[in-house]
Amino acid sequence: MKTNMARSLLLSLVTLSLNANAFVLYSPFPSQIEEETGISIPNARFVNGNRKVLRSMRPWTQDPNRPSEMSVDNALVNEIINAKVTDLLIFKTQEPDRDDIAIQREAFIDKGFKEERITDIPFPWKGFTDFKEVCKMTLKALRVLKEVKEDTTEDRKILFHCTVGEDRTGYLAALFTLLEEENLKSNPQRVKEIFENEACRGGYEGGNKNKPRAVKLSIREALTPLFTKMAFKIQRGYITWEKLNDRQCDIDPANFESYDYDENFNPEDYTCKVSPDFPEEE
Repeated sequence: MKTNMARSLLLSLVTLSLNANAFVLYSPFPSQIEEETGISIPNARFVNGNRKVLRSMRPWTQDPNRPSEMSVDNALVNEIINAKVTDLLIFKTQEPDRDDIAIQREAFIDKGFKEERITDIPFPWKGFTDFKEVCKMTLKALRVLKEVKEDTTEDRKILFHCTVGEDRTGYLAALFTLLEEENLKSNPQRVKEIFENEACRGGYEGGNKNKPRAVKLSIREALTPLFTKMAFKIQRGYITWEKLNDRQCDIDPANFESYDYDENFNPEDYTCKVSPDFPEEE
């Protein structure tokens, strides 16, 4: 286990902003599962309480040789492996100046992680307009999570992350939880409750009060409307654990009259207050 001093040092690292649209490279949220799993990666959590499905920030830290850059932290990779995580889902786009995904893959494979158990999906966090493409990537990710959670032949466990483990990761965690929910069809109000608990609480959008305003706006313009569309399809039963095929992405819910008039799925209502898990300032 890391000491409180080490954790405080990690959480107090300087926020790196490359430009007005840059995002915070470190999540300020401490691991919620370190005591049980030994994983100290910022924002590490169980998804919907499921011990087989974990989420976190990526296992990277500030590069001691290049203070302005990040590098894979072998100690954090070891923590994941020692926690008996068998599968890894990297839910993010590649960095513009290097293949960070390949770098992380190699770091895990070098330590004996099975290459076929690493899935990377180049899911963007802003600027997309094609519902079909990002819907298909989302369903692919959910199929990976389903395979692990339903595998009874061996003791599998999966960890997924984007860069900081807040927005794209929170989006996917909330959708996973919606699919797990019973009686969602008769209780659409639960969608907002799950969004707040699985997304906002983990730093989605305004859940992290340190997140730059430009990033929050980008999330509200692209990722949140996508979440409400996917949530609508899940709540109405178009997408279930048994129906995760790409045909569900052929029709954008924005073309459904019932979507336009359903107050439960207004993206403007899906904004996050500061998470109760945000660390108190000393």
